[in-house]
Amino acid sequence: MYKSVARSGLIISLVISNLLLVWGVLAMGVEPRGGAAASFTPGDPLPRISCTDGYEAFIYAEGLASPDGLALAANGLLYVAQEASGEVSQVGSTGIVTSLVTGLNNPEGLTLDSSGNLYIVEDANGGRLLQYQPNGTLITITTGLVGAENVTWSASGTPLHVTESNVEYITDPFDAKSWVTAIQLNGNKNRLITATPQITFPYVRFISYAGITWGPNGLLYLSNEAAGIQISQPPFILTTTTSILTLNPTTIAQNIFVIGLTSPEGIRFAPDGNFPLYVVEEDLGNGDGWLSQITANGVVTPFCSGFQTIEDVQPAPDGSFFVSEDSTGLIIRLAPPPDDPAIFLPLLLNQ
Repeated sequence: MYKSVARSGLIISLVISNLLLVWGVLAMGVEPRGGAAASFTPGDPLPRISCTDGYEAFIYAEGLASPDGLALAANGLLYVAQEASGEVSQVGSTGIVTSLVTGLNNPEGLTLDSSGNLYIVEDANGGRLLQYQPNGTLITITTGLVGAENVTWSASGTPLHVTESNVEYITDPFDAKSWVTAIQLNGNKNRLITATPQITFPYVRFISYAGITWGPNGLLYLSNEAAGIQISQPPFILTTTTSILTLNPTTIAQNIFVIGLTSPEGIRFAPDGNFPLYVVEEDLGNGDGWLSQITANGVVTPFCSGFQTIEDVQPAPDGSFFVSEDSTGLIIRLAPPPDDPAIFLPLLLNQ
């Protein structure tokens, strides 16, 4: 019996030491800082990215400092959070980047409301939720957020909903906590749900909420950036496969929607608010990222591959997509195939 207890203690020690090692990698790699921008020209094709359905990748903007969260306004202007430079910028259709807000502490998630107000969260220990108004006024709605990852606004109005995670500020993975927080415009906060590690030996389930968006069924959809962590040394512990979850903000009921993705980050529904749900996987290994689409019954289909530390995705009404790449400093536009000229040829001949 003594030997059995001693052996169990040794195995648990190995598990914890391996988890600490992997947790250090996760904590450093959750959001890479200061990605080196490469030299590109807006409008150039990007052949390393391969998409289905005839989509092609083009450079939309370059030279950004760790671009992360995206938001697309009704007038077609794209907003982007640049973590490394602490600013939020506007990107025009020709790729010209104009700084709007500076002096921020790791701005990450962005969302717009129906009045054109832009909401910004800072991925910092003690970060803020800010509102940037169309007239240029910047208002601090609340402070004291812990590693805020993203924010979403509902067409029904307030509250806003924010994801938080402390993984960057702890050394013991079993101290990990992640929250979904409802925030009123007056600054009142209510943490709806708290996720902590769940251990069912030899498995450990970690949740670190990242992307958040409203679904057509009145549920919040959440990505778990801790999904896919695996210990490669004995005893080969798989920490979690929970990738996308749903949350009913009224009943606080949470359910697993998709499993099997690796480090999912930004998630967005199609512009009409319906499925498919689009999700980016930041790093499947060696910095290779993917963009996938998910049906209402949870079927995942790869859409584009070949990204480098992809962070967020923003669908556009014209059928195109914008994505941000942290390490390259790029905003990429995924353009749908042009209309088939054969369809219009008979019309032209009859003119």
